[in-house]
Amino acid sequence: MNKFLLRKAFRIIRRNYGCPGNNKVSIKDIKSSYGSYEDKIWNLLIHSAYPFESNPKLVNIDNNKRFIYVYNIEERWIQEYLKLEIENNIEAVLHDYVYAYRMHLKDRDSYNYILKNNPNYILRVDIKNYFPSIDTRRIYFQIKNLNIDPCVEELIFKSSEHCEHGLPVGNVLSCILSNLYLTDFDDNFPQNYTRYSDDMMFAYKHESEHQSIIASVVHELQLCGLELNLDKSVIITKPTLEKLI
Repeated sequence: MNKFLLRKAFRIIRRNYGCPGNNKVSIKDIKSSYGSYEDKIWNLLIHSAYPFESNPKLVNIDNNKRFIYVYNIEERWIQEYLKLEIENNIEAVLHDYVYAYRMHLKDRDSYNYILKNNPNYILRVDIKNYFPSIDTRRIYFQIKNLNIDPCVEELIFKSSEHCEHGLPVGNVLSCILSNLYLTDFDDNFPQNYTRYSDDMMFAYKHESEHQSIIASVVHELQLCGLELNLDKSVIITKPTLEKLI
């Protein structure tokens, strides 16, 4: 546990005030009594005793098609702290061709990477209903293999217990954990491949390669309990940076 990281985590979340969760406590409230809030949260953290909400606010953001959890400020603070605690461990197992949710990397970097060998075609696909489809048991096993502080590990598990399936959208941890989840998948495509979250691109020279790439992707995703979103697959002929943006 690291109190410096706890303070850094609060500096990060206060940049975007956001709306309060169910307990109505705002960033402004915490700033006005920061010392007492920090002491309270620190004491609960070191004993893995923070009482995470069992029913955080669920908000519709896309005409009932997508929902996001809105956590109270204290929980967002803790999630950010836990993210800071484990991000170096996760960075150590990610491949160079994985770009999302990583410091100083952007989607444009992934475009330049996939274009570097001047392919004739790029297949662009994504995963169907990704975050909710993640196998919780599998991601917990991967977290345990990171060899992190047991208290941190326990708090990570507790922070998403309210979510019945997959990783909760809105939890600060979910994005980097989703990167961790696909590391075994990424191992299978060491060349002519890049990924930005669940947006994947495969570069190739000959049109005949298309079906074998699709078959490999479908197979490897199935091993992870995931499904390719074939409705969103796109083949880009004579790809350029402008066509990918």
